[in-house]
Amino acid sequence: MTTDLHKPDPVPRSRRLARKRDVDELSQLTSGTLTVTVAPDPTCGFTNNDEAVWVCPGGRPCTWEKGQINRFWCAWQQIYTTCLDSTAIFDPAICNSECRTNTRNAIAGW
Repeated sequence: MTTDLHKPDPVPRSRRLARKRDVDELSQLTSGTLTVTVAPDPTCGFTNNDEAVWVCPGGRPCTWEKGQINRFWCAWQQIYTTCLDSTAIFDPAICNSECRTNTRNAIAGW
């Protein structure tokens, strides 16, 4: 019989590896619709005692997606809705002037 006192200590994971794995998992989401919520304030979460725990710095609003990527982040500046290959920006059939100036389009390798 094993008790909690006899379980081996968990092996700590490198934060770098965890972030890499998260990126790999998210990179599988290449299309579809996400519903993103932007809070009116910087509070992202609470404890059981209603104490604010996750608060975005500088008063930036908390933003999250629940359903597919299940992540939250602070602010809205680095949110891209489309990712284009760097060659697409030079092909007007794929990316016209409106596409090139859209700040929500990410250009890979640009």
